[in-house]
Amino acid sequence: MEGLPLETPAFPVTERVLAQLDEWLSELAAPLPPLKKVPAGPPEANGFRWAFREETERALVIGKSVRMISAIKGAFILVDAELFLGPCPTPQAR
Repeated sequence: MEGLPLETPAFPVTERVLAQLDEWLSELAAPLPPLKKVPAGPPEANGFRWAFREETERALVIGKSVRMISAIKGAFILVDAELFLGPCPTPQAR
């Protein structure tokens, strides 16, 4: 962004909210028991995934929140590093 000094965030409100997301998520997830390792993938790969010990609506919402927060933070990392491609062309623009 031309004219802005590098230390000035392009989206100051968004940057403040992003900084608080991990704390908010931790507070939401605090009442849930710790995650457990569940085998995943081919047995020879010894893969696993993390799963909630209880399968409730609350656990579902928290799991989805983790994915959303990760995606939002990742998107802003790409924007900050100027690694975004810009808008995708619509089929009519091709």
